[in-house]
Amino acid sequence: RARRARRQELYLASEAWAYRQLGKAISEKDYAAMLPALDLWVARARSTDPRPDPRTDPAVDAALSELGAARYGLVPTDDGAAWRHLGKALRGLRDRRSGPRRAAQTLPPLNPMGPH
Repeated sequence: RARRARRQELYLASEAWAYRQLGKAISEKDYAAMLPALDLWVARARSTDPRPDPRTDPAVDAALSELGAARYGLVPTDDGAAWRHLGKALRGLRDRRSGPRRAAQTLPPLNPMGPH
């Protein structure tokens, strides 16, 4: 039990959990939940990755601006497309940020000298 509880504790403190919460807020189009979830994910992502704040990524910044304009602009509009753009921008950013680590975790070929 203690081991399972420790694993659960580690997961709840992870970047993966924070990203999942962010994705949940985006899929539910919950602006009030998305902002703190984004802040939490950024904090956890930056704790293991020294690259710049993910919110400064051009695609993420544009999607956040689009969402803000749809919700709070002079003429508020349907924000469905803005939510989709934000989700896509964050997925792309996360994939780019984790790409080298994923590649490093792949196993080498079983028979590198064999025919290709």
